[in-house]
Amino acid sequence: MTVYPIQATFSRGQLARALHGRVDIDHYRQGAKELSNWFVLRHGGVTRRPGTVYAGAARYAAKETRLFPFVFSTTQAYVLEFGDLYIRFWTNGGQVVSGGSPYTVTTTYTESDLDNLQMAQSGDAIYIACEGFAPRKLIRNSETSWTLSTFDFEDGPYLDEGEQGTYITPSETGAVHPRMTGLTAPSGTVADSSGNANAWYIFDGDLSTEPTIIGPTYGWYSYTFAGGTTKVADAYWIVASDYAPEATPTTWTFEGYDGSNWIVLDTRRGETGWGRAEQRYFEFVNETAYKAYRLKWTNTDGNPHSLVAELGIHERAENQTPFTITASSTAGINGGAGFKTTDVGRSIRLYGTDGKWRWGKIKSRTSSTAVKIQLYGHALTGTYPIARWVMSAFSADSGYPRCVGFYKERLCWAGTPTKPQTLWMSKSANYENFGTSSPGVADDAITITMTGGRLNTISWVEEGSELLIGTAGSMRTVGQATLNNAFSATNVDQMLQSHIGAAAVPPVMIQRMAIFADAFQSRIHEFGPDPNSPSGGYAAPELTILSADLFFPGIVRLVRQDNPFNLIWAVRVDGGLVTTTYERAQQVVGCAVHAVSGGLVESA
Repeated sequence: MTVYPIQATFSRGQLARALHGRVDIDHYRQGAKELSNWFVLRHGGVTRRPGTVYAGAARYAAKETRLFPFVFSTTQAYVLEFGDLYIRFWTNGGQVVSGGSPYTVTTTYTESDLDNLQMAQSGDAIYIACEGFAPRKLIRNSETSWTLSTFDFEDGPYLDEGEQGTYITPSETGAVHPRMTGLTAPSGTVADSSGNANAWYIFDGDLSTEPTIIGPTYGWYSYTFAGGTTKVADAYWIVASDYAPEATPTTWTFEGYDGSNWIVLDTRRGETGWGRAEQRYFEFVNETAYKAYRLKWTNTDGNPHSLVAELGIHERAENQTPFTITASSTAGINGGAGFKTTDVGRSIRLYGTDGKWRWGKIKSRTSSTAVKIQLYGHALTGTYPIARWVMSAFSADSGYPRCVGFYKERLCWAGTPTKPQTLWMSKSANYENFGTSSPGVADDAITITMTGGRLNTISWVEEGSELLIGTAGSMRTVGQATLNNAFSATNVDQMLQSHIGAAAVPPVMIQRMAIFADAFQSRIHEFGPDPNSPSGGYAAPELTILSADLFFPGIVRLVRQDNPFNLIWAVRVDGGLVTTTYERAQQVVGCAVHAVSGGLVESA
């Protein structure tokens, strides 16, 4: 009589062939020689894999397709079908149809680009990175209305500032008013509350000339457009008197005239302590065009009289007529080639003579040394040559990021061909804005370049307790240097955590752990905080060491399933499927292989 022993658990799943004779180890009694089309359950048992359901055909039978999840809520979840130059959409109820045909969004991603797609979702938006393509943003407006557009970066991120010796000269300042040479020249009308004949000095761009002092501690300066013209202003700066800074206003309103009334656009109080020729900057939200603007004050910084040396009023960039900036040479611009048509839409940062950075958006190219821009932030103090300037980091020449993710309410892009170890993080809770302040503030954008040993191209980024970064040669983290202070450009730390490399296969996150494929795409590791590390370090142990041969000839996709089973699905190069049941608390890591009758798997 043959006696069959009772096996209480299969928590180790199908074991590698090298372990089939290892009856001396506990894993032998927790595994199986073959586990095909079965799942290891979290408590160690096994169950048959349910059958598959045919939901419909991909658009092209002979071309590759990739599937991505889009989960807004438990009732609004989609599978996005990315194929050759298109996206289609699926729900639990089947394919999304509009007008009797599958709803389709056109893309620029060809079949050969699909393996390079990486995505990060926030609410109704998906941010898409793909090597060789400008970042994209896909927005769900409704089930049958999705919008795919090029991601619109605000104020950066930027390349490193070089010393190329090339000067940039602007043709305009970005102000609503010209540089005045008289009360009504070259255009518009300048006035003040005392009727001074030299009130126009406030708009002449010359610190050596100041308007006549106004007698009381209250008054106003105004600029009115000629011929009924209207313009939209959204910022202004004030320069205090060089010889009587105590006469500078401390309490005021900034107002726009609509033809009947003065409308308060900005209010300031307590602007005290002015220094000689000190310049301060003020911004407000406004999209309305006015016929005139004025600064009206009710108090000064201690002097019984009033005086402002210079006033500059910025025209809202979106309403500006683009103006020309001209480079003194092509040195430092696209490797010496100068401006290109592909620079249209790119940001450029300019350091003004007042020591403040502004940024502009390139709207058109005139020549290799000239482009037209719209200027954001504040008007320049004059049309002087600018020695310090820098172009945005992403372009057709410098390359586009291959990775995208989130960390601490910041959108992160990483790994361009020219900056493969660099990470760019947006302002906090402002995913489009990559600007920085002077002096810096905690929510400024952050640029980090990985340093240290075994550096390779960033393969992916993923949010955990810290930002988890997989590179081809190592695993790294980025986080706060001091936990008591906010994460910022002055409180950031990047560390090497493991010499295990990662493939460019986005990981899955389970309980603060990143489950990832190694650089050779043949093994699965977990990456997360190491409970045995006294210094709070990270570890990247292999999960599949007992079942390593199941993943040959290599992993091309990893995807997480939460319901009805907790599984990690791995799609192999040859179209095979392997599941890994991962229950860390119960020390369950069990693998099984799966066959799909009559076909191969491209994506999951």
